[in-house]
Amino acid sequence: ANRYPDVAFAIMGEGELRGELERKVDRLGLGERVLFLGSVPGIAPYLRQSHVACLSSHSEGFSNSVVEYMAAGLPVVVPDVGGLAEAVQDGVTGYVVPPDSVNALADGLSMILDLDEPQRLRMGELGRQRVEQNFTMERQLIAHQDTYVRELQMVTS
Repeated sequence: ANRYPDVAFAIMGEGELRGELERKVDRLGLGERVLFLGSVPGIAPYLRQSHVACLSSHSEGFSNSVVEYMAAGLPVVVPDVGGLAEAVQDGVTGYVVPPDSVNALADGLSMILDLDEPQRLRMGELGRQRVEQNFTMERQLIAHQDTYVRELQMVTS
């Protein structure tokens, strides 16, 4: 907060830690800078106002949220859990940091916030392109179809 006085943080979603997080934010005097938005039915307007996105899960499969962030052109910071490193190219579309490390998440966010605007926008654009090339519904259907065809060819040969 001291290093980036103009930055505000929005926490979206619900969970068992919300009350604890709200109390911690109050204790630190950050109430005006941290917004707890709860469940958000349409995330797109919030993403359009953001400069970076972060997922702090301790465990994850393949996160649709991260793909949404990248599709919106945001550089992302994610822990190295589940399939997140498959989605995010470390140092290219964002940063993949060690899991369960608040300091690593903060460092990843700082690295993005320290970029000049063209660099930050370029990182976000590369993420958007990665989503279009690899993670659209059409791409997933083609990949599944290719897998089935390959498997059928092995069975029939």
